[in-house]
Amino acid sequence: MARVYRTDPGGFMIKLVLTDLDGTLIPDAQEGVSPNPEAAIRELKAAGIAFGPCTGRPVNMLPDLFHNQLDLYATGVYENGTLGFIDGVEAFRHTYPGKALNRLGHFVAEQGFSELTLFDPLHGPSERYGKERLEELDQLDLSAYSKANLHFDSLEELPGIAEVLRARFPEFDFVMPVTDQALLDILPHGISKANGALELAQRMGIAPEEVLVFGDSDNDFEFLSAFPHSVAMANGSEKVKAAARYTIGQSKDYAVAAALRELAACARKES
Repeated sequence: MARVYRTDPGGFMIKLVLTDLDGTLIPDAQEGVSPNPEAAIRELKAAGIAFGPCTGRPVNMLPDLFHNQLDLYATGVYENGTLGFIDGVEAFRHTYPGKALNRLGHFVAEQGFSELTLFDPLHGPSERYGKERLEELDQLDLSAYSKANLHFDSLEELPGIAEVLRARFPEFDFVMPVTDQALLDILPHGISKANGALELAQRMGIAPEEVLVFGDSDNDFEFLSAFPHSVAMANGSEKVKAAARYTIGQSKDYAVAAALRELAACARKES
């Protein structure tokens, strides 16, 4: 994979690495980032290459995932592209149209589809708002929120419900973040991990061709497609592997960590 990291034999190019977390940097069923990839990230950063997660996870989950090592996640794209940080400072935030989110919460509760789950901005736990809590929902300033989702009982019914929601609420995009849970993430229309990653790179003064990205699941498809240097995991979906320029090993074997070390070695040789 060393050829990924150069525009020509004498020119080093990658300035930023962005990676999905679950099923990519973090193996499925594992809680948090292990010491192996943590050390690889530090090696990468020591070689002068910026690093960040690009994830649907709320930002307030990151301290636990990275064992309170802020320098490992101070730059990154969170909440499926609605929130970006550079060196620990908020760089951008895309929040919901509040009235539309309120209507969505009422609709799914009254239809018996689901309960709207809201993640408190930056802090606090998530809260679910079902039919019995709609009056509480009406009291919230929903335009302050940047992360919400819907949980369902059946995976089989999810595609049909998603189509109903897309037609009725064009203000939002509905994304399945994982393939083994009946879950839909709610995004402001036009916001995605791909757009968030592009915005982050632009704000850092880094061109798309200077970014290396990793992912595994269908919700990474646009993210990987947005950058010329994209890498899928061997455990990833066929759709994602077809979209990526390269495929590496399994998440459980810490293939991303190995790639980060290779990239750091290339940077050291070019410096």
